[in-house]
Amino acid sequence: MALIRVTSCKMEDDKTHHEMILNTDHIVFVSPDTHKPSRGAWVQLVTGEPVLICMTFEEVWMLIQRET
Repeated sequence: MALIRVTSCKMEDDKTHHEMILNTDHIVFVSPDTHKPSRGAWVQLVTGEPVLICMTFEEVWMLIQRET
């Protein structure tokens, strides 16, 4: 388990961002944003909530791998 700090994006407005802390134990699935790859990557949480992260898939995946 590790806590990682990331920036979350809003789907409707690419200019709206907020910082959040994710527990890597709560991450089920990570995938690139297929509709707009430059926007970020999707993180699926155990609760079923998808979160759009303002990082590329590679950046998110490397952060998760490094911290766990």
